[in-house]
Amino acid sequence: KGISLFIVPRRLVDADGRLRIRHELIASAAAEALSDRERQAAHHQLARSTSDPGERARHHAAAGERRSARRWATDAAAAASTIGERVAHLELAAACADGEASARLRVEAARALVDALEPARALELLLPLHDGPRPDVALVEAQALRLRYEIEAARSGLGRGQAALAAEAAPAPDLVVRMAIEEARLAVAALGEPTDTLALGQRAV
Repeated sequence: KGISLFIVPRRLVDADGRLRIRHELIASAAAEALSDRERQAAHHQLARSTSDPGERARHHAAAGERRSARRWATDAAAAASTIGERVAHLELAAACADGEASARLRVEAARALVDALEPARALELLLPLHDGPRPDVALVEAQALRLRYEIEAARSGLGRGQAALAAEAAPAPDLVVRMAIEEARLAVAALGEPTDTLALGQRAV
């Protein structure tokens, strides 16, 4: 039988009676033991116990409380410190909305992805909105496609430059560094992978 939220080992409950499972393995075991209804109740309780709007939105969504999840996710997006965080919150808000409200949030998230130099993700996010003509979708798609073309053209040009550099017997050191720097910049736009970008940046140094 699932673990009741109100009958759990004392080490899992604070003095105020709130459920606070701090050890990852215990949390995983407890979550697996809960029924779907108990798991939703746990997420509802966790949503009420946190002041972080993003975490609150996530727990409300897991509890099936879509309206609350959308409201808190929208607040979290407005307060986000990075584009990546803002996009994640907007995507959650869109998933918890319906109709026109969901479409507007998707477009806003796609626009943020274009700003973050991630055209592929932006285009993927807009795919469900192709049922009818929407000027806002068409505009963001055009921006994403232009950005994708620019990234592909830059990658092609960089490849030609690297091949020419490799063919030189004694390439100029400053040119080698500048080429590596440009490769790192392109990785940010084309890959969006911080680990790869960091490795390329270290190589440039």
